[in-house]
Amino acid sequence: MELQPMFEKSILLKEVASVSQNLSAIGAAGLAALDYLDYGEIAPGAWVAQQLAVIDQAKKPQSQLLLVVAPSVEKLIRASAGQAALSSSSMSTKQ
Repeated sequence: MELQPMFEKSILLKEVASVSQNLSAIGAAGLAALDYLDYGEIAPGAWVAQQLAVIDQAKKPQSQLLLVVAPSVEKLIRASAGQAALSSSSMSTKQ
């Protein structure tokens, strides 16, 4: 179902349009990261940088909503680049 026409008709939906777009973008990034991992390929650095910028944007609260899947997708993207994702437990041992 295409949501774009509905965004134009509803003031409430207009508020969450960017949240919907961010969720779609991080979902696509997560699927692409899974493809890299599945095929055993290293994701290109430029792609990783672009996707991490999308994730950073998605982590910001919008319309009082948070996309709680963003940190998990970030881990997938980093793993697809061969980067170790910093977990909260490894960060707490460094303090």
